[in-house]
Amino acid sequence: MKQTPTASERPRRECNEYDAAVAGILRLLPSRLANALRWLLSPAGRWARIPAALLCFLFSALWFLPVIGLEYLPIGLILIARDIAPLQRPVGRALLWAGRRLRRVRDRWWPKGASR
Repeated sequence: MKQTPTASERPRRECNEYDAAVAGILRLLPSRLANALRWLLSPAGRWARIPAALLCFLFSALWFLPVIGLEYLPIGLILIARDIAPLQRPVGRALLWAGRRLRRVRDRWWPKGASR
């Protein structure tokens, strides 16, 4: 009987989209915030990552409040997908798609050479 490999035993190519999306986000963040997210995504941050992801899901459910909103949902998905391997591919693809869409909108609204 063949066993299903765990997330750490799977080939890394299955996680390429997730890793590329997280790397892109880390490049965009200020260094202190990027370091905090990098630590949360490391194996040492697992004890804090799961409760933080659950809090992000809770905050995203309170989208109707003025300060707390849906922006917490992708953060929670990024954090929880690190531990739930089947989520890595769809989360990575969704983040890469959203990044492409945002770049397209940015380029349409603020073409290169135009003053902002």
